[in-house]
Amino acid sequence: MGKAVRTAFPGEAVYVRSGTYPEWVNATRSGTARNPISLRAYPGERAVMTGRLKIEDAFFCVTGLQFEGRTSANTTDPLIYVAGAQHVEILRNKILNAARSGIYVGDEGDLSEDVSIISNEIRGNGTRDRFDHGIYLGHLREGLIANNLVIDNRAIGVKVEPEANDIVVTQNTVVDNRKDGVVVGGELNWSSNDNLVVNNIVAFNKSWGIRTYWEQSIGSGNRALRNLVFGNGDGAFWFPGGGMAAQLSIRANPRLIGDGNYRLRSGSPALNSAISTFSMRFDITGRIRPRGRGDLGAYER
Repeated sequence: MGKAVRTAFPGEAVYVRSGTYPEWVNATRSGTARNPISLRAYPGERAVMTGRLKIEDAFFCVTGLQFEGRTSANTTDPLIYVAGAQHVEILRNKILNAARSGIYVGDEGDLSEDVSIISNEIRGNGTRDRFDHGIYLGHLREGLIANNLVIDNRAIGVKVEPEANDIVVTQNTVVDNRKDGVVVGGELNWSSNDNLVVNNIVAFNKSWGIRTYWEQSIGSGNRALRNLVFGNGDGAFWFPGGGMAAQLSIRANPRLIGDGNYRLRSGSPALNSAISTFSMRFDITGRIRPRGRGDLGAYER
């Protein structure tokens, strides 16, 4: 077991020392824009959270931790659950092997707002083929999903549904998920609108690369722009009923290094192909972008 250390800088922070933490933590105290609250790994140490982190407050950041699911501490829930929170940042964590979705943002009737999920490794989450995803944005207004490695999750890599609006999904590598790579959709009378999926690599997922799903209300203003989409089992795009448009797509092998390495080889069509307007200033490793015009996916070569 480990130990947490409180400090007053920056804002109010809890530094988590090396160890394994099975607790279910509820973050219910809000910070401010000038003094956010953060939960972070102690520099140079490895802290593993095997319970669940639920974020219900405002101006909260979690960074540098490893979340590990399918242990006796959490057999039923996501590893990170954001519910009715505002101004949340989930940054540079590993989110692995949850029994349900890795990150879930809800709830019905209590939208979260301004959630950023940046530079995380989100791998191997879920036990159910239809319901468990790498990142699941259920009920959210405004968000940024960027620089994440989203691989081998049980269902969808990134799900933006049913009531998620004004989300930018950029420069992620979404590979080898067991259903679709990215889905934008709605359920019942909800729909997701004005979302942008841009500068991503979406490849080798078992079903569709990027698709929509609507039950009643069809969303509007959703765009898939300059994504490399390749080798997905059912095809690159599927937009039944509309609600989304794809432009400037690249349909070519991304030339990943392979054997668990998702960086780009020399000659990859993803190199220098990003639309700079929607590029991050760094990649998943902290490497400065762009080098040249900027690369698609989570890694800058």
